[in-house]
Amino acid sequence: MYLKASLRVMARITHQQIAKEDDNGEVDTEEYMFRRLPVYKQRIAGKSIPFEKFSIHKANKYLEQNNRLFLPGLELILLWNGFKVLHHRPDLVQPMLNLVQTSLAELETSRGENVNYIDDWCLGTLLQGMSKDLVQDFYLAPFACAEVGFLYLEEGDLSQAKEYLNRARKDYENHMLQSRLHFRIHSALQEIKHVQKQAKAASKRNNKTKKYSKGDNNNSTSSFGEDSMEDSSDLERKDSSSSFETAPEDSGAEDEGNLGLVDEEGTLNQSALRETAV
Repeated sequence: MYLKASLRVMARITHQQIAKEDDNGEVDTEEYMFRRLPVYKQRIAGKSIPFEKFSIHKANKYLEQNNRLFLPGLELILLWNGFKVLHHRPDLVQPMLNLVQTSLAELETSRGENVNYIDDWCLGTLLQGMSKDLVQDFYLAPFACAEVGFLYLEEGDLSQAKEYLNRARKDYENHMLQSRLHFRIHSALQEIKHVQKQAKAASKRNNKTKKYSKGDNNNSTSSFGEDSMEDSSDLERKDSSSSFETAPEDSGAEDEGNLGLVDEEGTLNQSALRETAV
């Protein structure tokens, strides 16, 4: 099943031919297509499809503005994430920029008559749709806010990207294509989470490597000190175990003194010696 209403809008904007259904003999003009667009609106399980609902909204706006839409082709490129692809093709972006500038200049001439001037002006400036004075296209503000977050993400500024993406998701509610935008924001936030997780793991590995290298140096130094202490302890044990048994120098003199053979001055007592011999 294809989205009939959305397909017809995109085909008309891009000048593609599609088969007519139940035209009742009327000429297939833009007005005819937009007027009959609600007939082709598709539903799934009784629920409206976001882009089908958006197409009907654009059809009603086309009829309200006397068969006119402001930059519908560039609006489709924005909604289908086409500018991310065109970012690498400046040769294609420059003609679009010229078209936007020309359209904005023409828009200024009808500022007093156009009740949707703010909506069209925000669409023309693409990423500057932050005004609260929008009349119908309330989706422009959250889309612009989210696009700023996507740009920060591409530049690697994760904190700013996260801030704008969360703002686009939380500060704006009940606008056109909200589910589609939230899917894109969720994908970008998951990418930020993945990058931060990788950075945290890399930092943890670096800290662990530094810790291990520092620990190895400390272990080598402490092992050297322990070895030196063990060597000195061994030497002390060997010295204590290898003590020589030597007789005291005064032991003989003490023994002879006890027998009375030696006097107080340490000389041999001849008389005592003779008495002993007798």
